[in-house]
Formats: sequence, structure tokens, C-alpha cells
Amino acid sequence: MRDRGRRWRDGRQALFVAAILAVALNARATISAPAPVLPQIQRDLGMDSAVAGLLVGLPILLFALAVPLASVIIRKLGPDRAVDVMLGTIVLGVVVRSLGTAEFALAGTVVLGAALTIGNIAVPVIIGRELPLARAIKMNGVFAAFSSGGMMITFAATAPLALAFGWEIAIASWGVLAVIAWIPWLFARRSGAMTAAGEQPERAMFTAPIEAISTMTSPTPVIRGPVNRRRGTWTSLSVWLIAGTFACHNFAFNVLSGWLPTILVERTDLSMTSAGLALSMFMGCGIVGAMLFPMLVGSRPPAPVLALVGTLWMSAPFGLLLAPSLWPIWLVLGGLAQSGLFTVLFGLIYQRAVDSDHTRRMLAMVQMIAYTSGATSASIAGWQYDSTGDWTLPLITTAAATVVMSIGAVSAGILVWRERRSGR
Repeated sequence: MRDRGRRWRDGRQALFVAAILAVALNARATISAPAPVLPQIQRDLGMDSAVAGLLVGLPILLFALAVPLASVIIRKLGPDRAVDVMLGTIVLGVVVRSLGTAEFALAGTVVLGAALTIGNIAVPVIIGRELPLARAIKMNGVFAAFSSGGMMITFAATAPLALAFGWEIAIASWGVLAVIAWIPWLFARRSGAMTAAGEQPERAMFTAPIEAISTMTSPTPVIRGPVNRRRGTWTSLSVWLIAGTFACHNFAFNVLSGWLPTILVERTDLSMTSAGLALSMFMGCGIVGAMLFPMLVGSRPPAPVLALVGTLWMSAPFGLLLAPSLWPIWLVLGGLAQSGLFTVLFGLIYQRAVDSDHTRRMLAMVQMIAYTSGATSASIAGWQYDSTGDWTLPLITTAAATVVMSIGAVSAGILVWRERRSGR
């Protein structure tokens, strides 16, 4: 009887994990779909490059602006049903975006951005509610990896689908991922797996003291030591450095994720299909980087690793600018670094945090600033290209953003380490 109960509990836990990972595949896939076929969309809808860039940048802006709306939906319906709303709205958004006019394309993009903002909040809340702290940390990492995997699949397959069926069907087809995710999600919710996945849900990620992370096997552990519990957020130099660094990172990342296929087609001999695969490789390297660089930090000062990551990140825009024929090297190095910087940089927030509430406030500030910055970068790059007829100026701007990012990252790493050591 005991073995039967254990098997039943393990089965429900597996169902919960499957449901979360199915949702994870939707986290970035649908908003990434236009990037490999952006030139075709531009041509058919009569968009200039700045407006076309909004198809990539608008969802990022919504990640900042739609937070109040997403919070109301989650509060009214609960996080589980809010995910139902997210999945349904994703399907609506991809259909509207593919109706064949610029107005519908932009409107559908807004709908998608709002839908995914709900998931950005609801899914971490569910994971934190259902799982003990150590498992919640691991589950969030796996969620991020599957989210990147969804982007890889989208980047690799959208251009071939567009060649076979047209770009409208190609970018609409990714709504199937939301329909598929609904199956394990509804089954998990209605079978009771949501309330049984965690053995100690009261020790959730968002309610446990942040210092507890230092006792886990987290790649960015909190450093024990005296702390000043009156630390501010908006008045903190170190938090502003983290926010500014993440904003520059987001700027560069969204330029490359939005325009990389187009840049490669114009500056190398790649076809649009091959360029889409190159973008998929760039994202795939990010899965490795997200796990590699935090392990290099451990409990040591983060500034040297941030300097290494920043240098590798800079190699992508500088390499595409100066030696585009060597693009595989630049995309591998930049792909490893872009996710590595993200994870190490957010590790600084955990290192500086006093408690969970302090962590949430810092994350809210950093993400609001960074996503607002990132939302404009693809459009700025597109406007620069339209003005000059070449990708040189956009790549120079992107390279400059990575230089500022690297300086800010090292400065933030040094300052946060000193604050933790001194207890300020």
C-alpha cells in the first residue's frame, strides 16, 4: 500500500513537471517566430524597418507595461487559471498577428506580449508554491532551458515553413504549442497534481528567507554575513548598475535576436533558412552558458567572471561588424555569454538581497528598466538601417551597448561584493 501511494505521488509530481515544461515551450517561442521571416513580412505588409522591429520589440515592452494588468488577472482568477488565460490568449494573438495587414500584425503582437506577461508572473508563483525551495530553484532553471529550447525550435523551423506555406501560416503555426500545452496543464490542474507536487509547499521560493539559498546547491549562493536591513532599492547605486547593465544586455540581445538572420543574409552568403538556423545555434549556446558561468562564480568574487562574460558577449557584434565571414565563432561565443551574463547578473541580486521581499523589489525595478530599454532596440536598429542602407551603424550601436554593459557588469560585481563583505 505504501509503495502504491509513493507511485501515485511520484506520478502526480511527474505530471506537474510535464505541465510546467509544456508551458515553458510557449514562454518565448511565439514572439520569436517573426524574426527569421522579418524581411518577407516587411515586404508584404509594406512596413519600414523601424515598424517591423516592433514585431520583435513590442512584447518586451509589454513585459514591463502589462504587469499591473497581469497582476489583476492573477489576483482575480488565481495563478492556475491565469495560465489557462495565457494559453488561450496566445492562440488568439498568433491568429490575429497572421491576418495579413500591418495593423493586425501589431495588434496580435500586443496580445501576445500581454499573454506572456501573465505567464512571467504566474508560473514562478506556481513553482514557488508547489515545490520546496531547493527544487523550486532547480525547476526555474529547467523552465528557462525549455523556454530557450522553444525559441531554438521556432528559429530553426519558421523559415522552412514559410517557404512551404507562406509566412502567415508559418508564424501562426506556433500557436499549436499552446494547444498542446493545454492538455497536460488541464490534466495536472484537475487531477490534483498542482496541490501534490510539493511535499512542503509552505517552504516556497517566495516565502523562504533569501539567506536559505546559500545552503542549497545554487550556482549563485547568497554570501552569509552582516547586512543592513534598511537597504534601499531605487536609491542604491549597485541596483542601478545592475539595472543599467541588464538594460544594455537587453538592447544588444533584442537587436541580434530580431535582426540576426537579416544581417547574416546581407553580410554573408547565407540563405534566409540557413540564417534562421544560425540564430537557433546562437540561442542553443545560451542553454550551456546559463549553466556554465554561474558555476565559475560559486562563492568567489563575481567581477572576474563578469569581465570574461562581457568580453565574450562583445565579440558577437564586433565580430559581425569586422569579420562577418567568421560568424559561427562569434555566434557561439556570444551565445554562451548572453545567457551567462543574464544568470550571473541576477546572481548579484541574490547576493545583495536582505530577504525575499527585498529580492522581489529589486527584480521588479531591474526588469522594468531593462525591458523598457530592450523594447526599443530592434526598432532603433531598423531605423538606422533604413537611414544608412547598411547594417554597419546598427552593429556599431550594438557593440557600444555591450561595451557599456561590460563596464557596468564589472562595476556592479565589485560593488555588490564589497557591500556583502562590509554589511552595507
